[in-house]
Order: sequence, then structure tokens, then C-alpha cells
Amino acid sequence: MTRTVDLTNPSFYQGLLSEPCLDINADGALPVRFPLANANLAHPELMEQLMQPSGVSLSFNTDARVCRLRYRWATEGLACCSKRDFPPAGAVMPPATKPLWDVASFDLLVDGVLFDRQTNDPPIKGQSGDDMFMPTMQKPINDFSYVFQNYGALHEKVNAIPQERWGHYAAGEIVFKQLPAGYKRLDLYLPEKSSLRLCSLNLEGAAGINAIDDSRPLLVTYGSSITQGMPFANGPSSVWPVVAARAADVRVVNLGVGGQCHFDQVMARLISKAPAACFAFELGINVHNMCSMNMRTFAEAAMGFILTVRDGHPKTPICVISPIWGGFREEQGWDTDIGFGAFKAKCPSLTEMRELLKKLVELLRSRGDENLHLVDGLNLADEDVRMSMPDDLHPDGNGYEKIGIRFAELAFGPKGLLIPGRFQSQVGKNGNSRNRNEQQEHEVAMPAVGVPCFCTLQ
Repeated sequence: MTRTVDLTNPSFYQGLLSEPCLDINADGALPVRFPLANANLAHPELMEQLMQPSGVSLSFNTDARVCRLRYRWATEGLACCSKRDFPPAGAVMPPATKPLWDVASFDLLVDGVLFDRQTNDPPIKGQSGDDMFMPTMQKPINDFSYVFQNYGALHEKVNAIPQERWGHYAAGEIVFKQLPAGYKRLDLYLPEKSSLRLCSLNLEGAAGINAIDDSRPLLVTYGSSITQGMPFANGPSSVWPVVAARAADVRVVNLGVGGQCHFDQVMARLISKAPAACFAFELGINVHNMCSMNMRTFAEAAMGFILTVRDGHPKTPICVISPIWGGFREEQGWDTDIGFGAFKAKCPSLTEMRELLKKLVELLRSRGDENLHLVDGLNLADEDVRMSMPDDLHPDGNGYEKIGIRFAELAFGPKGLLIPGRFQSQVGKNGNSRNRNEQQEHEVAMPAVGVPCFCTLQ
């Protein structure tokens, strides 16, 4: 028997907030990590990232033997954002071209263990979003000019495909076959950096489908592309917030927004209303890369963001994560001449940001906020992670997983900063995730919350 999952029913989604977050039209449902009623309040570039469902899964119990998902690339934007430009004026490639070159990964977990990872099949190979950020120069990487060179080469290949053929690649189907017999929990993680409208989800050989009533504590994360998992995550279930959540046996809503973590008040207000048990805010790197704040405003904006969240969560534990290692950005800030040659606005370096965030957390703790904590980003990304950063900015796939395990240990271990005692396993120093079919010595599977992570006991 074939049964169909109602993709308009929020009960089948994990990783979205409780407010309406499904944009539904005749083609299907688009999961959005922001309440649709307020979508036109968010900056268009922020909204573009929130339309990418990092940390979101379709989750349910079933006895199906085949799982078949049909989707369309969402290149049209949201009707509720019509009062603000979409797509962003500065988009490097037209959204309608993404099905031609970008790779969207889907992870299916069976009872919490990675069963299969599948991707779409774009006609242009080797020039996905990951490839655009892969340096063509030797390290150290001192600028991002190579990214635009990569996109220039991509433009040529896109222009070689007749525009009337683009629509042929706009829709796709992912099929997971030979699922284990009997009832099991399925978590189908959606691509962390691709906007897709879900058309249908059919379960073959299924006598029943049950949504999951999950009452575990909720972790809400906010941050940059590093928190979203762009561009190098191994797959959607391997972004660091999801890895950490599974290791700690908690739920997660991931509000990582590539390039757009500028302490927007619409995000602070959203987070302040979330039914969260704890928070983690990874702050700083986007401010540096975009030069969106200076020495005068950076810590003040971060304080305003935190205090807005505190309006809704006076005592909820919060971890502020300062920037991880970032190559030349460690010591280099940005100076902007604002007149007469003598007055310059300076964007802080990452080293300065860490010190500013440290002093901010110390200030707020001295005023009685004992549930506010600082995690030094350098402790999450130590030398082994730094050496594997392809662009001296983003960790590679294994690096993201290591950060997830390390954060889980710091936040949820025996002396955890957020919820002590929930971290479920000792891990090896690499913290890597592995497919369940890989045979390794001394492996322990962690609780089934939707991340394919095994940890080696030492």
C-alpha cells in the first residue's frame, strides 16, 4: 500500500518554529525558518537564507519500505515578501539557474542512523555552491576574489544551456529504497543551502504513518554560514547544530543564516518568543566580512540582541560563541574614511571581536545574568579544524561535525553550560560522524534525533 504524507501539516516537520512557517501554493509546501506573517519585515538577503531549510526534517514513524520525495526548486520567492525586493539585488547568479549547477543533498535517517544520502543531478558538474568557495590559489587565503572568478566561469557554462531547457531541471525526485522492515522512525533532512518546494512524499509498503510528538528540550541556534552549514557540510544532517543536538538528545531549531548574522532585531524578537530550553549564538564573522559594524557599535548591537532575547527568556541559558579561527581576519579589521582624513570608522578584527564579546558577557553576568555564558570559538575549532578549512573561513564537512561534538560536550556534558548531563557519549578527538555501514571498533550509536553520528570510545 502507498500512503501519502500531508506536506501541509506542520506536525510532520522538525526544526521549524511553532508559528506558520510553510509557504503553500499549487506546487507544494516551502518550509521557511521564519514566520510568514512577518516575512516582509526581514531584509531580502536574510529572507533568502531563511528559505533554505538548514536543520529541518520531515520526521515520522512508519513501516514503509520505499520513501519517494518529489520537489521543485523554489526560485520565485515568497508572495508575502512582495513589498521588498526579491531576489536580493546583489545575487551573483539568477535563482532560476540554480537547478542547472547547484547540488542539493538529502539525508534519510532510520532510527537515528544515516541510511542513505542522495543528491540531485544538475547538468553542470563540479560547480556547485561548494565548488564556488573552493580556492584556486595557495594558502594563506587573503581575499575572496577567486569566488567571483569561479562564478564567472559558471556564467559561461550556464549561458551555454538554452533558457528553454532550464525548466527541465527545475523539478526532481529523490527515492530511498529497501528500507528496513517494521515500524521505525524516519528523519528525512532537507538540503541545508537550497530552497525547495516539496510537492509530494509517498511511502510505499506502508500500513501507517504517525507524526512524532517530541517533548525533549529545544535548543535554538543563531549564527552565520558556519551555523547554517555552508558551503562544505557533508550533508544536511551534519551541520554542527544538528550534530550537537543529537549528541545531547535535544531538539534543535537552526537559525544559521549565511552572510546575514548582523544581529537583526527581527531575529532577536523571533528568538525571544521561541519555546526554547537553551540558546547558542555564534556571533561576529559576518559583521567582519560585510564590515557592517565598527568598534563603537559591535558590542552594543550584540548586547541589544541578547537583551531583546532576555525580554522573553529572562533565565534561559544562553551560550555566546565568539568567532572561530578565520585566517587573515584574525588581525585585520577594516578602516573607512568618514571625512577630513583624520576620522575613520574601524570594523574590529576577529581577535578584537572575541575580546569585546568576552567583556560584554562579563558585564552582563556582573549585573546578575548568571545563565549567560561565553564559548571561545578558538576552543571549538582548534588546529585540526583550522588545517582542514578549504578557504580559511569555513570548516570542511568533518570540521563541522567536530565542532558539533565539541559544542555538545561543552554545553551538555557533565558540567555543561546549557543543560548539564545530556551529552550521551565520550568521543574520540576527531569527533567524526560515520555511515552506519562502516565497520569501526568500539562504536556506540547516539540517541535517534536525526543525525548520522557515531562516536569512537577511547
